[in-house]
Amino acid sequence: MKHWETIAVFTPVCAVVGLLAWSMTSARIENEARDAPARAAGFSEALEMEAAEKLGISDPAAYRARVEADQAKAAADNAIRDKNLRAAKAEGEALLRERNRNPADRLAMKAMTWSLGGFKNVGVVNVTIENTNDFAVKDVGIRCYFSGKSGTELSARNHTIFDSIPAKTKKAFKEINVDLIDSQSAQAQCNIETAGRL
Repeated sequence: MKHWETIAVFTPVCAVVGLLAWSMTSARIENEARDAPARAAGFSEALEMEAAEKLGISDPAAYRARVEADQAKAAADNAIRDKNLRAAKAEGEALLRERNRNPADRLAMKAMTWSLGGFKNVGVVNVTIENTNDFAVKDVGIRCYFSGKSGTELSARNHTIFDSIPAKTKKAFKEINVDLIDSQSAQAQCNIETAGRL
């Protein structure tokens, strides 16, 4: 009984394996028959000869030279395209960095004086700012530090100058009240912190 069960199981398996082997052998024989004329003509296979015929080329050497030339041209074109893409990407990134850059990076404090106003407890500054940007700026934020005679910092004040400075120019701002400071202040220094594009 087990003998018949084994036969019943393996017979279909053997049939499938035999069918696959026959199919593969048939395909190989067909391919060889199809490729034989191409090989006789000097081509590696029928597909190569068909591709050459589409281009009107019957000489295998001429066809391979054409393929190599086309591949070299495609490689050169790809290299140029990649180079142009990299250049465009770098230019775009540079433009984005420039667009997002703090305009204050290219502002310079060319002159600064100060005095005590009010009841000798208000900081009053006069500044001249140079804008070396290629565009006008506005709302320049400055931070002023006030120190005593000993050099000890007594106070620091932020102030926004709600005005504009054209590109590539200097502009003076007088009597800017930066708010209450220590009455013992004897020295001052102001720095440019921020600015907006106009």
